[in-house]
Amino acid sequence: MTPPETWRAQAVGKGLTKARLWVGEFGVWTQSDGAFRDAPELMATASIATEADVHAKVLSAMGEKYAQSGWGRWGQRFKDGLVDGSRVMIRYTIDNNP
Repeated sequence: MTPPETWRAQAVGKGLTKARLWVGEFGVWTQSDGAFRDAPELMATASIATEADVHAKVLSAMGEKYAQSGWGRWGQRFKDGLVDGSRVMIRYTIDNNP
């Protein structure tokens, strides 16, 4: 979930929906010395998820995963933001790579 003003949300809105996802944790990519380039990668298509049932399912899963690390503080903010439009949820669908 991200504010609609972020570059990734705006890119989706402009039709720039292709995304390359690297598998791993590299910190801030600009400070990774390109380490992510050697990691496994997937190509995906991004879209904005607007379905309330999808929002509920993702919020529930995040609540379970992050129950001990601040979800009590952030969960309601994310939920409210999806309702009032101050946040959007980006869905990444993995492309069928040959």
